[in-house]
Amino acid sequence: MQQTDFAWELIIGDDGSSDGTSAICRHYAAAYPQQIRYYYRNREGRPPLSPDVYPNRYNLVETFKAANGAYIAWLDGDDYYTDVQQLQKVKDFFTAHSDCTIVFTDAHDVDAEGNFLFDPTYNVRRNLYPNDLIFHGPITSSLVFQQAAVAALLQQPIIWKVPALDQFLMAVLSCNSYMGYVATAPVSYRYHGANLMHAKNMRRYYRSTLGNALAMYKVLQQNSVQVIRKRIMIACRTNLKYNLQHFDSRSLYTCMQQTASYIKQSGDWKFFIDFWNTKLLYQRSS
Repeated sequence: MQQTDFAWELIIGDDGSSDGTSAICRHYAAAYPQQIRYYYRNREGRPPLSPDVYPNRYNLVETFKAANGAYIAWLDGDDYYTDVQQLQKVKDFFTAHSDCTIVFTDAHDVDAEGNFLFDPTYNVRRNLYPNDLIFHGPITSSLVFQQAAVAALLQQPIIWKVPALDQFLMAVLSCNSYMGYVATAPVSYRYHGANLMHAKNMRRYYRSTLGNALAMYKVLQQNSVQVIRKRIMIACRTNLKYNLQHFDSRSLYTCMQQTASYIKQSGDWKFFIDFWNTKLLYQRSS
């Protein structure tokens, strides 16, 4: 449905689906061989990943690496566009803002039947800077980034350990710049009960926020270090509170280990002093 004044390609990475998806994808790839490339990747024989990294990471990274264009529009299997000029609007923004490497657009959540549930972008319709991204969650269904910037990050070993790749890419690609906002008809994110934010996965979600923050620090080091430090403190306190409320001693111990490792690596002993200072932690920079 996309209407553009430039050529684009559709790269489909099938992570070993076992329903009728493969047949549909192969049909379209055969009908449009110049525009659609389809990859079926069986999960067997892959090296094990961290428990906090979903097994689709291999397929995701390999699909990104297959991109030939100047930009990559990330569209998960449970997302879909509603704007026929989605790609054109994003491309025009990048052309006008050469200093920007990542953008997001309007998005909303729908149920399995496509009925509206929630608009997660209603209060963030603007360019977002590093300090903003401490307080606002990812708009995962509408991310687009410069291919060259992502290609460099995909070469780093940390890419196989960071729990949530979307949060990681947002923070790293905007750390010395900003995350651009492009107004579009919303990208729809289908909420079907098995998503990461579902209640049964909340422990994993909270744990992943800390893992992401620590991975960001490892890559960025002194770039935006205060922003990353705030992320780590918020994630530590969130994990601590959740694990104490749910009597999860194993996750609590892991959280303490990760925090101690960060302090040892960074030398940020002031972390202990600020840990319970809510006013300092949540104060926004001007």
